[in-house]
Amino acid sequence: NYTFHERAKYHGLHVGATKRMANGFQFGATYLLSKNEDTASTPNNPFDIDADYGRSSQDQRHRFTANWGVRLRYAFNFNGIFYAASGQAIGETTGGIEINGDVSTGADRPTCGLDPRFNPGCTVLGLAAGQIVPRNPLRSEPVARFDVRVSRTFPLRNVRIEPLFEVFNLFNRQNNDPGAYQTSLANARFGQAGRSS
Repeated sequence: NYTFHERAKYHGLHVGATKRMANGFQFGATYLLSKNEDTASTPNNPFDIDADYGRSSQDQRHRFTANWGVRLRYAFNFNGIFYAASGQAIGETTGGIEINGDVSTGADRPTCGLDPRFNPGCTVLGLAAGQIVPRNPLRSEPVARFDVRVSRTFPLRNVRIEPLFEVFNLFNRQNNDPGAYQTSLANARFGQAGRSS
């Protein structure tokens, strides 16, 4: 019989503040501080599952969101959302190179110095020879986005029409997609960001 026991641990602190609409202004904000650790669903070594315990792929330490609404003169409304977060944990791959004889490369994590093909990744991670590459060793760049909307409601007989003007990512900040980073330890571009939004 084969039994696999996974384990996970999540620590989080969530705080928020809300101001309901009064005097033409409303506001809300939330902040999350968290730490997420677990074992891999497919372990690198099924005989030593605890060796895979570490940073979860869902780990993101900081997340802040704020929203507001302001009633302006002439019945105009000004609304906005600000979102900022630290980078997300990103896993690594061997680039399709099988290293432990289980026919699968999904959870393989090489030991630096044993195979020169993984030198690019080991160098970027600052790992010395003899060190095993940890789970989810990368972290994406922080993200921030500022979205705004201006609208006005016009009553028209039995209906209300609300034309609006919206701008997403107002300051055109580059936010790199965590799923687009180069994750192959054997690739010279390991750890570099891909497309952005």
